[in-house]
Amino acid sequence: MRLLLGANVVYVFCLSVPEVALPLVLVTQLHASPVWVAVVFVTNTVLVVAFQVPVTVWMSASRAAAP
Repeated sequence: MRLLLGANVVYVFCLSVPEVALPLVLVTQLHASPVWVAVVFVTNTVLVVAFQVPVTVWMSASRAAAP
């Protein structure tokens, strides 16, 4: 059980890396305006909200049709 807990902790930390690393890389390495960070995250959120349900319905329909 401790091994599973340890693996879960590593997994959770890996999930939070893009939220910290992406803005850092955009601003410090690519010299982008901090506004671009907001644009990237807002665009990502809008795309997820817009397409999550249709893609899920499409996937479940195609899986149900498979023999």
